[in-house]
Amino acid sequence: MDGITNDENLIINGWAFIEDEESSNSLIHITLESEKNNYILKTNKIKRVDVSKHYNNNKLNDSGFSAYINKKDVVSEYIKLASISLIIP
Repeated sequence: MDGITNDENLIINGWAFIEDEESSNSLIHITLESEKNNYILKTNKIKRVDVSKHYNNNKLNDSGFSAYINKKDVVSEYIKLASISLIIP
C-alpha cells in the first residue's frame, strides 16, 4: 500500500501482484472492518510501470490500484484495513 488520503473520501492507493501472473487479469478488493461492519471495496486499476521496472517484469504493469469510500458511509466508526485480496479469474 502506498498511502491513504483522508479527506471527504477515504482513498487507498497501492499495488499488489501474484508472482508469475499477468497483473492485467487480476482483481483486487480491499476489506475494511470495524466492530460492527465490514466494507469490501472494489478497486480501479492503475498503471504502475515503476513496479514493473523494480521487479524487471512487464507482467506487473497493471498491478496498481486505487479505492475509495465516502466517509459519510462509514458512520463515525473506527475502521482498520483488514485485507487486500488478489483474485485471478
